[in-house]
Amino acid sequence: MARFCMLQNYIIIEHDFQFLAHRNPYLYKDAVAPDRDIPAIYRDFYKRAKAVFFQTAFQQDLFERNGIKGHFINLKTTPYSKDDIQLFKNLVESPTPITTKAFAIIDSSNEIKNTKGAVKFCNDNNFSCALIPSGQTRESFLRTLGGYAALVFFPTRPESCSRLATEARILGLNVITTPTYGAPLEHWFSLTGKPLISKLETIIEVGINKISSYLP
Repeated sequence: MARFCMLQNYIIIEHDFQFLAHRNPYLYKDAVAPDRDIPAIYRDFYKRAKAVFFQTAFQQDLFERNGIKGHFINLKTTPYSKDDIQLFKNLVESPTPITTKAFAIIDSSNEIKNTKGAVKFCNDNNFSCALIPSGQTRESFLRTLGGYAALVFFPTRPESCSRLATEARILGLNVITTPTYGAPLEHWFSLTGKPLISKLETIIEVGINKISSYLP
């Protein structure tokens, strides 16, 4: 990393909050870490980059709130490939019928996904819920998810964007969640289905062009 800082001829595509060793600003009051927990070399790493690309304004804000400086650019979405986009189009063209009133919850052992918290929310509010296994192929998982009208999702740490929440909206699900991560705070989160796919395609193309402009 020290060599990169000396060269000053690099860009950063940030997928997390890597200025902290544990990558979780929410461990601190107001998500602001003390200076002692942010090594100076990380500050220099971001400051000296030609550009630092973020997935969402939320992610960028947490960097700025922690005093990280640099030439920041918001890409406004998580990166999706052309294959991803085509899969989404196929799923929307041939949707899974909704046959249940239960809310979907991702059955994950990853504490960040907070399956227990989502189940507790449903139980406390007398909502029927169903756990969706996360160990399926991606297409199978999304087809299963598409058979529900709503997703309950309360992540325990800040996510740069959240593919899960984004893809739930693409499939037309309502998302019962909190404004504590990137996707729900982006302007496109109010869209669903084809309009959302089209919007994301445009945003991604603009983002790729921005990244390309900083490459040799």
